[in-house]
Amino acid sequence: GKILPLFLHNRGSTKELHQILSSNRHRWKNAVVHSYDDTSIENLELLLSLGDGLYIGLNGCSMKTQANLEIIRQIPLDRILIETDSPWCGIKKTHASYKYIHTHFEQTNHKKHCATKCVKGRSEPCQIVQVLECIAGIKNEP
Repeated sequence: GKILPLFLHNRGSTKELHQILSSNRHRWKNAVVHSYDDTSIENLELLLSLGDGLYIGLNGCSMKTQANLEIIRQIPLDRILIETDSPWCGIKKTHASYKYIHTHFEQTNHKKHCATKCVKGRSEPCQIVQVLECIAGIKNEP
């Protein structure tokens, strides 16, 4: 049969997730651990030990605290997938990563889609550039 990529949520279950993915490695080729926000280097190393094809998905929820940023510094660039998780997980002014944002978008308080403005408080697909800017800043990349 066809081997499809996996899109995984992981909250407080890294050891169990690793065990399942490891014992079923022959059943999958590519997977992303979506919206990664774990702050344990041991857990990150455990996931990365699954080898090529396992990616770490980063968005605003991944970059809230200084501890999150320390983990992001340890993720190899070729294992990172950037995401917005629209309409959730935007990068807020209170996030440790906010200082790395260079691109800002005009916002509106109206909750309906507007072609020229982002809805205030909602993560929009165009804001993926902000995720990239933060990762670059965190990892000291151009």
